[in-house]
Amino acid sequence: MILLKNALVATDFSEGSDAALTYGRELARKFGATLHVLQVADDLSTRGVGAGEYLMAYADAQREIEDLARQRIDGLLTEADRRLCGAKGVVVTSAAPAWAELAMREGQP
Repeated sequence: MILLKNALVATDFSEGSDAALTYGRELARKFGATLHVLQVADDLSTRGVGAGEYLMAYADAQREIEDLARQRIDGLLTEADRRLCGAKGVVVTSAAPAWAELAMREGQP
């Protein structure tokens, strides 16, 4: 028998990731696992160089991107997800989203 404690679904809020969430949700429910929905936000500070007011604008924009991602994940998770699967939404900021997702899968910070 398979022992599944966690189900991690990465999302970019596309139709494909919605389909993956459907499968992840079902796996988590079937095996009594915790459902984790991950979105990796792009780190804007690595996209350009600035000073003073530009750095502040980057910080504000970064915060908005992360807040919007959290809101969208909250919208994807149902009350049943939270109740039955202990579902958790996670937003990680990274200059290399693929590496951040890999680290989450391997249980690294």
